[in-house]
Amino acid sequence: MAAEKYYFMYVLIIVVLTFIISWLSLRTKPGIRVNIILVNNFLMLLFFLLSSLMGVSLIFGYKIQSFDFKFWHVITGQFLVYSILFHIILHWAVWKSYLRKIF
Repeated sequence: MAAEKYYFMYVLIIVVLTFIISWLSLRTKPGIRVNIILVNNFLMLLFFLLSSLMGVSLIFGYKIQSFDFKFWHVITGQFLVYSILFHIILHWAVWKSYLRKIF
């Protein structure tokens, strides 16, 4: 059985470049923060829905001709994880205040 190629490095490079551009935008234009947060929240929802729907279709064995559900499930899952990490970074001050209250 041949190993499948999922292009992890390509996805990571695309996401890191996007995050760097967003982060630099936050530093140069303070008013853009709300827009970046809204876009990030929308992307998290989109990637969650796509990944979960493809995961359910994999469980039930649903097939659409040549569409590779497993490949796209992995790719959208990667984007979901990266957008969640960026979300945590965007709200790091809030997370620090929560952790101070706990500890």
